[in-house]
Amino acid sequence: MLQCRQLFVLVMLVALAVPAVQAANAPVPKPHSPLSIRIEPSLAQVTGQAVDYRITAVSAVDADHVSITVTLPEGSVVHSGALQWQGALVSEVAQMLLFRATLPAGSRVPIV
Repeated sequence: MLQCRQLFVLVMLVALAVPAVQAANAPVPKPHSPLSIRIEPSLAQVTGQAVDYRITAVSAVDADHVSITVTLPEGSVVHSGALQWQGALVSEVAQMLLFRATLPAGSRVPIV
């Protein structure tokens, strides 16, 4: 009977210890940026022809002094719209920057 109690106590200690060890080894979530930026061209082929772009910024928190500046490759032609915006972002409210531009053929343009 004594061995049975000792075995029961040992099993209970292990059962209580396993979740604590699992919690200690659980992956820690990575921090994420409070600002999300999305770049959306209207066409998949973005060089050599006029393309409409929409840049969308969304902040997870209110931000008073925000500046968005779009830098295009050398030789690009901006047909309409603005490449800069400054102001306040309200939490979870999208701010859009719209412009139409022609990028030189062969430009390497990362679209995120």
